[in-house]
Amino acid sequence: MSLRSINRVFLLGRVGKDPEITHIPNLGKDVAKFSLATDEGFMDRNNQWQDRTEWHNIVAWGGVVKIIDKSVKKGDLLAIEGKIKTNKWQDREGNNRYTTEISLDNITLIEKTGGGGGSYTSNSNQQTNNYGQSNNNSNTNDQNNQNNYQTQAPPSVDINSDIDYSPENSGGGDPF
Repeated sequence: MSLRSINRVFLLGRVGKDPEITHIPNLGKDVAKFSLATDEGFMDRNNQWQDRTEWHNIVAWGGVVKIIDKSVKKGDLLAIEGKIKTNKWQDREGNNRYTTEISLDNITLIEKTGGGGGSYTSNSNQQTNNYGQSNNNSNTNDQNNQNNYQTQAPPSVDINSDIDYSPENSGGGDPF
């Protein structure tokens, strides 16, 4: 029996800037790039509270890009799942550089900036949201009536099926 390794990241954080959407002609795909801030706090040796923010570069490909473009803005609270990916590239002087990013697999919009956001859980009991998506849940009307004043976030999206994660298809160069 061999042990397998796992490259899986789960983050809950705030979007640092509006996503940048770019079309990659040679791949025929769109890509979304944005930063996500996660915070942690701790007590230092002097018993003083310290806050630390870690910034993560997020990259998304495929169908989820349209959802990100329409729904994700600076300050929004997101739950994301993905893989850590490190790209090697050369700068103009020929020096090797490395960029670490999170290659997005799933995204859930937890809270919109300015309030009014609602979480959207991707499961068999999904409710209708303001993106026109619905399900066959018999309790849908009850759920909608309870939350009809909230803006509902888009569903979690699994984009694994149409992404080629191979290094030769990463586009090269500094992705940010």
